[in-house]
Amino acid sequence: MPQNLRDTLDMLYRVMAAVEAGDMELARASAIAAASRARVVVYEAGLVDAKISEIERKIAERSSRGRQF
Repeated sequence: MPQNLRDTLDMLYRVMAAVEAGDMELARASAIAAASRARVVVYEAGLVDAKISEIERKIAERSSRGRQF
């Protein structure tokens, strides 16, 4: 897990503990959780984009090698 997502997870644990202790309103905790989920979605989209780019590069390499022969 990348460090920024570990930091997000740690923050969510602190938020949950604060809600359980009555130190944080549920609405604020929900907003933090939603923002955290958005961070994960953006990270996952970046992974998918990088993987697609890698696959496209490999296809292009194979296509250009095939044309040389």
